[in-house]
Amino acid sequence: MPAVRTEPAAIPLLEDGKVWWYEDYSGYYFWPEDVFRMFIDGDTIANGKTWKKLYHNHTAGAVPVFAKALREDGGRVYKLEEDGSETLAFDFTLNIGDRYAPENGDGRYMEVIAVDTMLSEGMAHRRLILQQYVGGIATDLTCWVEGIGSDYGIDLTAFWSVSDWKVAKKREEDVYNYCFFECVNANGQCVYSNKWKSYYEPQSVMPVQFKDSATNTCYDLHGRRMQGKPAKGVYIRGGRKVVVK
Repeated sequence: MPAVRTEPAAIPLLEDGKVWWYEDYSGYYFWPEDVFRMFIDGDTIANGKTWKKLYHNHTAGAVPVFAKALREDGGRVYKLEEDGSETLAFDFTLNIGDRYAPENGDGRYMEVIAVDTMLSEGMAHRRLILQQYVGGIATDLTCWVEGIGSDYGIDLTAFWSVSDWKVAKKREEDVYNYCFFECVNANGQCVYSNKWKSYYEPQSVMPVQFKDSATNTCYDLHGRRMQGKPAKGVYIRGGRKVVVK
């Protein structure tokens, strides 16, 4: 068993040569065949600040396509918008009870409900579990891991090119049909991998017990967590409305 190493300072998320690998599950039932990557390569200057350039390469052998510019500052990761403004993409400095509200989130926000340490490939990473709220109602859980990203790796909100979609067997499913399975740092060291688990049961950086609690915990229609067995009425469980008779 490899020795666990805990870094004295925050593990950077952005660095030249870092790669996030994904499997494409769109249209497949058992054995996914398509693999693609997102990676950091080079810098750009905007508003007097240095940004890392993130690319995606959805089709093997194709010319990589620029996805977005990101910068990291003290555990916070920002995205450069087309109008020159910047928005907060990740904040690994958050603690239990803190909230993160994405720009133009239409009232959506996430609240940190747990913070722990994830051991991956012999290295300790700070991990945050966040409960998502939409219109005040608790929906899905998500997970951020310092130095790795989230359940979806570096981010799957990149705008894929039209040619990519056509080559990818003309599928129209949204990006959540992709499974993040591996992260490799600039030195070629694997920092996270579930490659051999993902074919039959896709895993994520989310702890299993939090998946279970998200399924079983009930909330009322105002987003308040219910204690004990709920009485008759309509509730939210696992992001869906349920009726208790």
